[in-house]
Amino acid sequence: QSNLSSGLGASVRNNQKGLHDIVYKSNDLKSIICETKKDSVDLIPASFLSEQFRELDIHRGPSNNLKLFLNEYCAPFYDICIIDTPPSLGGLTKEAFVAGDKLIACLTPEPFSILGLQKIREFLSSVGKPEEEHILGIALSF
Repeated sequence: QSNLSSGLGASVRNNQKGLHDIVYKSNDLKSIICETKKDSVDLIPASFLSEQFRELDIHRGPSNNLKLFLNEYCAPFYDICIIDTPPSLGGLTKEAFVAGDKLIACLTPEPFSILGLQKIREFLSSVGKPEEEHILGIALSF
């Protein structure tokens, strides 16, 4: 959906490299980071190409590609890195959960969204990240 990318004023083209490329294709990582209209805020755009997400092997466990990228290219230059993920528990979202130190779950206050929190808890438990240490908070969207 790329809502964060759009909201920050990034001009993201349909064929632009993004988070998917870092995790699954290992492209030139520095070229993926782009500036926004906000001072001191850069981003790695989310991909508009939903076909990429359908291709992911949902049975494959998360890799460390995103974590390695964050450590090598982001940690030396940024105090905070926010990873905007698709609104599902697909491969890219799981990669972000594994790579990140903290998680802010965004949801609409509806029964199915709230049930989705249990899936997040189960996934965090399956990769050895206790929810009480990993979940920073929940952001509601209306």
